[in-house]
Amino acid sequence: MNRSLLISANRVVRPLRRAMLVLLVLGASGWVTFASAATRPTRIQLAGELDSLRKDTHDQKDSGKGEGSAGTTQSVDISSDSESAPFAVLILEITCIIVASPFIIPAAALGDTPTRPGYFAPAPYSDVPGYLQLEFDPERDPPAMGRPLLGAVVVEGSRPSDQIDRLASWVRIEGSNRWGLDLTGSLVREQASTGQDDQLGLVAGDLTYRFAQGPSLQFRMGLGVNGLIDHGWSATGLDALYAADWMPRSPWVVALAVRGGRLGAAGVFTPRATVGFTTHGWQLEAGYSGLKVGSVDLGGPVLGLRRWF
Repeated sequence: MNRSLLISANRVVRPLRRAMLVLLVLGASGWVTFASAATRPTRIQLAGELDSLRKDTHDQKDSGKGEGSAGTTQSVDISSDSESAPFAVLILEITCIIVASPFIIPAAALGDTPTRPGYFAPAPYSDVPGYLQLEFDPERDPPAMGRPLLGAVVVEGSRPSDQIDRLASWVRIEGSNRWGLDLTGSLVREQASTGQDDQLGLVAGDLTYRFAQGPSLQFRMGLGVNGLIDHGWSATGLDALYAADWMPRSPWVVALAVRGGRLGAAGVFTPRATVGFTTHGWQLEAGYSGLKVGSVDLGGPVLGLRRWF
């Protein structure tokens, strides 16, 4: 009994130790730079893209009232409500189906049920077709195949334009019970027309749930917050995540993710699509990483390094 408890404890402790080591090695430089962006002295207005981003996140939009709306009332003709009710119900049903289909169809296609757990291999294609195993037998399978936690950390770079470059890092942790955590941060630097450098940090954190899973294809959704880290400036807002990971064949990994939400007074839209080549827990990946905040578009090609643990 004591031996089985010790083995179970080691399966939990070892991934956590690896996670801490990888975070220290790969993530320290990025987060230190985020801290420097938040503690720099009061900035000078440089009239660049980052100043436009700050303006978009902090400007309050018009409440939407038209001329003469204050202090006036409008009558509404409800005589035709009974006639339009069936049509309105039909539109509502169609809308609900369209909204729910990205969540219902994947689970149905994979034959998945919410109560079925998933167990993780040390890395994609490590003795399994992908990296997730739906059944684990302690007497048949090696302990490494029944890990209750999955983790990944990524450091990537992007250059949206000649004046702007972006360094990003994110950490992802998932459990066999389908719940997880997704944290990401981006440091954006700009060389303004004046020749001076400007920078700010963007962060997001989401609580995720793996709503559809199979050995080679998984879908996640998440809800959390966005944040702006800047000297003398700050903004927050809600964030929503929809993501999928596909392992078609060793050594390839396809990752798709869409984030959307608010940051202060501005909307945020962050699509991301990469193809990775993975070996021995390391993954080199390339693709496109979008980042649109208000009227400012900071998306572009991306190249990154991922470590699975």
